[in-house]
Amino acid sequence: MKCQNQNKSKYKRPSEIQTAFLMVWLYKQISLNRAKISNFDLM
Repeated sequence: MKCQNQNKSKYKRPSEIQTAFLMVWLYKQISLNRAKISNFDLM
């Protein structure tokens, strides 16, 4: 039981993992779009 609680605290909830994955995906998409619009403005 204690091990299961530690695992839950480590990974929290699957919904949080999904939201984090979506944030990273959106960040990559936005960075690619900026690169296409203006090559010199990568920051």
